Amino acid sequence: MQEMLFDSDLIIKALLGFVVGALIGLERQKKMESDRVAGVRSFGLHSLLGAMSVYISEITANPVILIYGVSISIILVGAQVYWKLFRTMGKGLTTPLVFALSFVLGTLVGYDTPLVGQIFGTLQIFAMSVSLLVFLILGFKEELAHAVEVITRDEMTSAVELAVIILFIWPLIPQTIQLGSIEFPSFQTYFLVVLLLVVKFGNYLLVKKYKDRGIYFFGLFGGLANSEAAVSSVTDFYVREERRGAGKISLSINLANVAMVLRNGFLLIIIDHTFWLFRLYLIPITILIVFSMIR
Repeated sequence: MQEMLFDSDLIIKALLGFVVGALIGLERQKKMESDRVAGVRSFGLHSLLGAMSVYISEITANPVILIYGVSISIILVGAQVYWKLFRTMGKGLTTPLVFALSFVLGTLVGYDTPLVGQIFGTLQIFAMSVSLLVFLILGFKEELAHAVEVITRDEMTSAVELAVIILFIWPLIPQTIQLGSIEFPSFQTYFLVVLLLVVKFGNYLLVKKYKDRGIYFFGLFGGLANSEAAVSSVTDFYVREERRGAGKISLSINLANVAMVLRNGFLLIIIDHTFWLFRLYLIPITILIVFSMIR
């Protein structure tokens, strides 16, 4: 029993079990600015309840403890919903929903056991990631709402297509495909294509957001995706602007060239793990970067 109390795994689970809920509670407390709203302590203790319920239930082989913890959580969430709908006459259920989620994240922390030599297990990392994601979604509510208002149908379609390519096709791609006597690196090729698509889409969003300064982002990130297309687009923009801002256009093209060189160097590192090709590539990289900056 004494070993269990001072077990490092138990200490990590207790701390992490509190943190995954407290992070969400921090955002709720700052957002609502009311003493009656569940905040850091309530969310943190709720997720800690989930972590300890699962942990103690496992080491004692007594599922009643877990059932007891789940029952308390249901009562607390039910009280949150009742207070929100019938006492304060609120319209949203975000706080009760994420309050319930904090308990689930706590159970993931308590259930997971890291491998030997690891501090955190897979489920614990997942719980931390979800907690951070919820914190960001709730914290940037206004920014997300504004983005939804200004986004067009074509932009939404492009974003969904990119998400499908990444989330659904990624697990289906094998590492290699045997084409006769050639072993084709299918996953590596797929990864490079996805990387280029992400850069292009991110470049478009940056140009749309920063407008006048977007030409610099267009040159830099466009060069990462396709330097020829980026330079061509920049020159077309220069013509449409009646040849105004030659200095900005020149800097944007230089950024595209530098980005292209850096991109190719990065691809060489991925392809050749011996760095032999990259060492040969350092000379033209240095020359192009220096001359681009001088100009």
